[in-house]
Amino acid sequence: MFAHHLALRMGEINVDRMLSKITLEQLTDWLAYTSIVGPIDDRRGDSQVSFIRMDLYNIFRGNKSAKTNPEEFALKWITKERTNRGWQHNKQMAYLIAGATAGQK
Repeated sequence: MFAHHLALRMGEINVDRMLSKITLEQLTDWLAYTSIVGPIDDRRGDSQVSFIRMDLYNIFRGNKSAKTNPEEFALKWITKERTNRGWQHNKQMAYLIAGATAGQK
């Protein structure tokens, strides 16, 4: 998935083409960079929003409510339904989209 996130950040829709343009050293540099500064995808923004939501809740929670942590306010993108679909579902959707947009530019 890292290569897909990197391709999106680089404005490249074709992951294989993006990988053919960069060296292994460059790819490992990007991996090292993300291990230091955090993710390059939208998870970073989602995490920042969850901290803001947590802080606002904790400021206005009242004396009887317990403090919370950011995980309680994190966006939940992965649902049981989505994880049960599998790659076959994604492949089928890609074929449907490709068929529906064939010949369009």
